[in-house]
Amino acid sequence: MEVTVLGFGAMELRGPGAAIRNGRPMAPGQADRVLNAVLDGCSRESEIAFVGHEPDLGGILTRLLSLPQEYAMRKGAIAALDLPIAGEPLRAGFAWLLTGDRRIEDPAMLMT
Repeated sequence: MEVTVLGFGAMELRGPGAAIRNGRPMAPGQADRVLNAVLDGCSRESEIAFVGHEPDLGGILTRLLSLPQEYAMRKGAIAALDLPIAGEPLRAGFAWLLTGDRRIEDPAMLMT
């Protein structure tokens, strides 16, 4: 499996069992401005990972899932989305979110 990693700020990439290709780095605070271009540039990728910090990652999750309010990802949280929904390049399906010892599979639970 090959994963393209798109990150905010400086990153060091390591990944056992997967080919990791460092994608285009993005400056912190620029997620909303560059998300269209980033996803367009990765349209042929089968796996994409966004790596970074808040509020960028929560903003990406909020935008791609069309959440009614801003979601803040906890430190160490991992979210899996199905990108893109056909005909809607900035709309994703929610697969799951891991945060601490909790696995969330219902996007409605993100708002609780």
